[in-house]
Amino acid sequence: MYIFAIKPLKITIITPNYPPEVGACAYQMAYLAEQLVSRGHDVQVITALPNYPQGQIFRAYQGKNSQEEVINHVRVHRYWLYASHAKKLVLRLLSNFSLAVSLLQSSKDLRHWQPDIILVQTPPFLVGISAWVLTLGTSAKLVVNFSDLWYKGLVDWLQPFPLAIRLLKKIEFFLCKKADFVLAQSQEIIDALQQTYPQKNYFLYRAGVDCQVFCPKKTALPTKKFKIAYAGILGLAQGMLALCKQVDWQKLGIELHIWGDGVEKKEVEKFIQTHPEQPIFLYQPVPQHELPNILSSFDMVLVAQKTVIYGTVPSKMYEAMACGLPVLLIGGGEAANLVENNEAGIVVSPQALSQLEGYLQRIKQLAPEQLQKMGTNGRKLAENQFDKQKIFHSFIQIFEKHFQ
Repeated sequence: MYIFAIKPLKITIITPNYPPEVGACAYQMAYLAEQLVSRGHDVQVITALPNYPQGQIFRAYQGKNSQEEVINHVRVHRYWLYASHAKKLVLRLLSNFSLAVSLLQSSKDLRHWQPDIILVQTPPFLVGISAWVLTLGTSAKLVVNFSDLWYKGLVDWLQPFPLAIRLLKKIEFFLCKKADFVLAQSQEIIDALQQTYPQKNYFLYRAGVDCQVFCPKKTALPTKKFKIAYAGILGLAQGMLALCKQVDWQKLGIELHIWGDGVEKKEVEKFIQTHPEQPIFLYQPVPQHELPNILSSFDMVLVAQKTVIYGTVPSKMYEAMACGLPVLLIGGGEAANLVENNEAGIVVSPQALSQLEGYLQRIKQLAPEQLQKMGTNGRKLAENQFDKQKIFHSFIQIFEKHFQ
């Protein structure tokens, strides 16, 4: 329970995802909203009808244009969107566009409520533009939380369209310019934005992890098999289907256990069914708080990125570290530096997947003491830098002082 003597703020959080959806965005925005409420602030969330990661509106919300509900003392206003997580870029953009337009329905309520702050989670970039438009009808200050840099993250998809890349960059920096306060989930993002707007108020707000929930557990009895766990989204950005196909897990004598859902799930299921000799196991997603007990019986946790997206640090990396388990990171950038500089696991570049079997063979031959040391290093890092409670405590001191 927080004790404070400040004027409560009226805060509207605009986010594309919120529980009962899963994933880093939904979890982080819910934690932030609930902590702000516990601090005494008046918080409402504006978001989409739940649809992620399946790309379909959840059954309980189908047929509705909007819905209001209260979740853990937070008022949540949901709006319709064209739900799609298709591989075609045009359909994904259409989904984002429909949500951005639909969110504008909240303008009348916002003008009546007159929030002090509108905080928007972005990407998607069009939702960020909608949030800025909504501030125009109020006296609210704009706070933007950047989880990655779109113009860099979409470079591979948009290479044939250089004008689109430049437009995305202009939109992103426009939001930074209009923001009164900027949150970023990695130092890479802050460094990039500061080159253009060095005088902005920035705060490094990592997704982090609850180190009291995610902590080392007593491991089960050792098995002869080396076991790797992946628990997360089965989407285009993670590339789990390619990992299933490109690695001969049977030859290596390594089991790959997958918990997740997403656009690639059916294809992963099909691959497992047609290749029963491969020791790959797929399970339904589980509540986040159950993961520490599940992960405790594994030798290593896989965190995968199909391509390196500038500025992103996958939240699953924080969870693995907090559980005291070594990380096998397929990725790069800041995430790779954190793993390598702190000796918390092994890093493989997405461009070096052809060498992944060689990496896995060497990992399997590591002494138990080496793996344990990596896990211990990761746990220390999580406690010191990635603990959610510590991050929020540092953030709220600066945030409240700035807006009082």
